[in-house]
Amino acid sequence: MENNRNRIVKFRVSEKEYAYLCQKMKNAECETMSQLVRRLCLRGGIIKIDMSDLTEMRKLVSAISNNINQIAKRVNIENTIYDEDWKEIKKEVNEIWRQLNFMQSSVHQLEP
Repeated sequence: MENNRNRIVKFRVSEKEYAYLCQKMKNAECETMSQLVRRLCLRGGIIKIDMSDLTEMRKLVSAISNNINQIAKRVNIENTIYDEDWKEIKKEVNEIWRQLNFMQSSVHQLEP
């Protein structure tokens, strides 16, 4: 433990926020509120999510589900599935995985 902690940082919280911090302190097995706040502030991270990435992901998932529905209807009518259908689905699924991997790597870069 560092002994030269001579600076004080104060901030106000509501009763509800204080109860939440107390529960966090208990769950994190911290002996003091100072220990908890130091852990959260100094070791924790702030994650900013670019909602445009999630919007793009929603569009991709929607597109693939529409394609699958169209293929299913055609299979039910014609009792046949075409190689082009599989190729298109694989392409769309690969794009979704690419986006997910990009988002995951972005989050990992933000971790302390």
